[in-house]
Amino acid sequence: TLEQKGRWFPQEEMMYLRAPGNRVNSWMVDTTYMIDHTSLDLDNPYIRRLLEIGENDFGHPRKDIQINGHNFSSLFLRNVIHAAQLIQLIESSDIAHPRVLEIGGGIGLFTALIKGYFGSKITLFCVDIPETLFIQEWYLRNCYTDSSNSFKASSTICDFKEGGLNFINAYVLTSQNIKFD
Repeated sequence: TLEQKGRWFPQEEMMYLRAPGNRVNSWMVDTTYMIDHTSLDLDNPYIRRLLEIGENDFGHPRKDIQINGHNFSSLFLRNVIHAAQLIQLIESSDIAHPRVLEIGGGIGLFTALIKGYFGSKITLFCVDIPETLFIQEWYLRNCYTDSSNSFKASSTICDFKEGGLNFINAYVLTSQNIKFD
């Protein structure tokens, strides 16, 4: 995959990482695109709130679906559906300060949604292989510039940030003692 995509990406490609045809986002295949927003339950209060939070423009996503005068990418809307389900589960469990571990979060759209919903009340642990984690970290740090964060790359002790974003190399996950809901 790295040989096909290229090991290093110029700044320009990284700034447009979610734009159509970009080598960085080559895992976003056409099968993940929706034709329109009809699969969304616009009466669901969680979905409405996530749509109000909106999609970050970082990475220049193709926002080709319009809902209530706002444009969204289909990949974002697909993640809205899943994020709404998790948020509803967390809130129905009466967890005031959720701790969520996501493994294989790709670029981080799902994480960005639940971070946007819960703000500093949520502690997120993002686990992925280093190549993907690099892109995810860059995206989320640009979406949430004020959020505290940590990066765990080795088995040495790391102080995870409560209420923040914690990025963990998948190869050292088993050496950590992470408590999550």
